[in-house]
Amino acid sequence: MKVGVKSATGEIQYEPQKRPIRIQDLLRHTSGLTYGGRPDSGSAIAGLYPRGDDLPGMKSSAEFVGVITKLPLVYQPGTVFEYGESFDVLGAVIEKITGKTLGGHLAEAIWNPLGMADTGFHIDPAKRGRVAKAFPVNPLDGKPQKIITTEEEVHFECGGGCSIGTVPDYLRFGQMLMNGGELEGRPRS
Repeated sequence: MKVGVKSATGEIQYEPQKRPIRIQDLLRHTSGLTYGGRPDSGSAIAGLYPRGDDLPGMKSSAEFVGVITKLPLVYQPGTVFEYGESFDVLGAVIEKITGKTLGGHLAEAIWNPLGMADTGFHIDPAKRGRVAKAFPVNPLDGKPQKIITTEEEVHFECGGGCSIGTVPDYLRFGQMLMNGGELEGRPRS
């Protein structure tokens, strides 16, 4: 990948990536990746990236990786915090390492052992009526809004925010963290 740098004239120029993106960079959001459509990003390169709400519409982690690996980074890896698609890449890494979907791995490793029966990437059609929906119009700016993961079937199980769960499930997860990794006397495997 290349790194986009704004020149003195304001044009974007590209320089070679100095080192690879490491797992630590993904965990710290210092990978050089960004989210598209963010008004707070000072980089013109951010406009090239998929918007966060576009990710659930992708078909797979392979499609996602195919898209972002063609894009320039906004910073050299390991140098600057930039909230972006790092966790989505981590999800793709987990899929590659485990040979499972991200949801399959998380269900096996976390959600099922903790009894989080209403957490996942896919909503059971029989439970869809229980899902909270966004206001059709954003009360702050009057623009239409929707949360794709609550209204449409997700194909790409993105690590950055495509899963959905109930408050009781989230509390179980939080209680496990507060207990140092165990819940109801059983360590999380």
